[in-house]
Amino acid sequence: MKNTFCFILISIFVIGCKHESSFRIITNEKRFILDFFPSIKFSGTFLKSDKIFYFFCDPNTAKKIAFFNDKSELIQITSLNKIIENETNPYVVRDIHVLSKDSILLLKNQQNKLVLLDGKGNLLKDIDLSQFYSNNLDYELSSYFIEEFSNNFYKDGIFLSCRLSPRNFSHDAVIGERERLNQHRIEPLFIQFKDLFNDEELEVKKHLKGFLKGRYSKNYMGELHMSFGKVISDKLLLTSILSDSVFIYNHKKMKITDTVKVKSKYTPIGGEPYFINKENMNNASILNREQTLFNGYIYRILYDKKNGYTFFLVTHKRESKEYDKRDLKPRPFSIIAYDDDFNKVDETILDGERYLVGFCFITKDGILIRKRDNPKHNNKRNEKKVFDFDLLVFDD
Repeated sequence: MKNTFCFILISIFVIGCKHESSFRIITNEKRFILDFFPSIKFSGTFLKSDKIFYFFCDPNTAKKIAFFNDKSELIQITSLNKIIENETNPYVVRDIHVLSKDSILLLKNQQNKLVLLDGKGNLLKDIDLSQFYSNNLDYELSSYFIEEFSNNFYKDGIFLSCRLSPRNFSHDAVIGERERLNQHRIEPLFIQFKDLFNDEELEVKKHLKGFLKGRYSKNYMGELHMSFGKVISDKLLLTSILSDSVFIYNHKKMKITDTVKVKSKYTPIGGEPYFINKENMNNASILNREQTLFNGYIYRILYDKKNGYTFFLVTHKRESKEYDKRDLKPRPFSIIAYDDDFNKVDETILDGERYLVGFCFITKDGILIRKRDNPKHNNKRNEKKVFDFDLLVFDD
């Protein structure tokens, strides 16, 4: 009897201490109707007079941007045909940033040009960015991070990551790749352009010179998979698919001020770089693909400025590497909440077969996240397509 009573007390204590998630889902929160398939990379939100607007873009096939208000009503279509006509490269646009429906920035692929368009797709201004690079090196601009500058864009400028092109290095694949990566370790990783469309001289700062030096052994592939995460006030959050850490860079003080390890209850995060030799170079595409197909890694970072939370979207590790690409099912992924002091608050898992990891927006009510396509609605390219979003609410 005494043992039974103790067992009941312990059970009550355990039940009372059981963690209840701070996350909850509200289904079918938003529905957007388009006649094209939008890209995760080229879709987002912007604010005007504290009202949120949504934009969806396919710059390479449909060549247009669709704008919606908060009621999911279509308010504008902007054609990109004028700016990308006569281009031979099918992937002309590398990144897009929407300041408003009448001010649209495009980073053009290969040409290294940043262009400003109006709502009708007319060119207002363009800047040739190649003038700001080292004369003896070829750079290719890469940008994953224009998206978050809507409110302080002209004040703090814009950051673009620079990737060294292999054209100026040895023709031997192994030696050339080693030269490129080792040179990249001592070159600036980001270039900041301030007051881009001011008629006066453009202010330019080069950041993170030597940041990669000493973080990985020389002659290893993988260390340059740096994906920009988020700008939060004076902080630039840097992540890598090979790391479970986020490097916090103060772009005003121009130094790394902290490193935060992102912890998941459900998956390991990060992977190992591989040595550059002839065998690995011959299999580089496979090795790179396996990094993203099988490792758990930080996919994206969202910031809820209103409530002071940073959300890390983390894809889960696949346990088996025996696969047929056609049979690979979408992985589950975690959304992990950290407060402004980078203390972990909570974590939830979402079904990768139900939701598209990364296709999500911060709103005043929570995280709007897109459901996977309904084949019944979205099976033909030129017909109207239905894109549904659920709302992930975080109540700490």
